[in-house]
Amino acid sequence: MKVADVGCGTGFFTIPMAKIVGDKGKIFAIDIQEEMIAILNEKIQKLEIKNVETFLSTEEHIPLPNESVDLALMASLLHELDSYATVKEVYRFLKPNGVLAVLEWKKEESPSEFGPPTWERLTPNQTREIVEKMGVEVKDISSIGPYHYLVISVKQSKNRRFRPFTYTV
Repeated sequence: MKVADVGCGTGFFTIPMAKIVGDKGKIFAIDIQEEMIAILNEKIQKLEIKNVETFLSTEEHIPLPNESVDLALMASLLHELDSYATVKEVYRFLKPNGVLAVLEWKKEESPSEFGPPTWERLTPNQTREIVEKMGVEVKDISSIGPYHYLVISVKQSKNRRFRPFTYTV
């Protein structure tokens, strides 16, 4: 299995996913911040993890081939984006019938040390609207603990086209 951790940061999800997919799988860890990639590369080297490849990207371009990924994870990222460019890129590199998992902060108050300000957060319906415009079909929305929800969707058939859109938070 090939998995993309989009907005991987320092590898909070990357490292456990590398263990899950095993030696035959591959994790593509992607971030726009050089510092995050550098920290993750140090962890990977220290832990001797061989199935993670890191990529520095921009919001407009993620250096992965078209339709090359089985599962894409966007954890606590969607609310940070300025445009649809990153979600368009995820759609591009996700295989037909590939799974998109979006983990986001609930749009409600939480202790000040947890997460972004409430006004930056997206509701599950806003997240659903964004990912459905990508050309994926939402299969499930679940509450994940007190502060997060998870949207699971599947990329629709090859003939479905990405529908450009804009959104504001």
